[in-house]
Order: sequence, then C-alpha cells, then structure tokens
Amino acid sequence: LTAELRDRPCERIYLIGHSLGGALALTVLGAGLLPTRTDLAGGELPTVSVLTYGSPACFHGRCESAEVLEASVHAFVFG
Repeated sequence: LTAELRDRPCERIYLIGHSLGGALALTVLGAGLLPTRTDLAGGELPTVSVLTYGSPACFHGRCESAEVLEASVHAFVFG
C-alpha cells in the first residue's frame, strides 16, 4: 500500500468489511498498518474511512494509534 500511495496518491482510503472482514479492517487501522507521513516521504496522507457491519469488537480499552484518532469509523449492527 505504501508503494502504491507513493506512485499514485489518493485523497481517501476506505476500509470496509462484514463480520470478520470488518474486524480485520479495524485491526489494520488500530495496529498502525497504514502508511505514515514518514513512509510517504512527507507526502499527504489520505483520509481514512472505516465502515463495518455485523463485525465483532476488535479493541478492549483505548487505541492510541494516530490513524485511529483521525479516521472516520462507522460500525453498524443489525438484529
């Protein structure tokens, strides 16, 4: 992803998933697996939006990742 964003910058990254896929989307965000400004040689970071539906909770407690603090996260649970 880092190499792709260096070659072709974008304005927004969407992480979307249902059930386990939603949990993985949140894990990618919370574990700091997205590129940082340093990784992109000072380039602009895209805005991150996460949409999950029917997914389990991924974090117990507080996640201090900078990406999480700036991301737009929406979780939907039906039933």
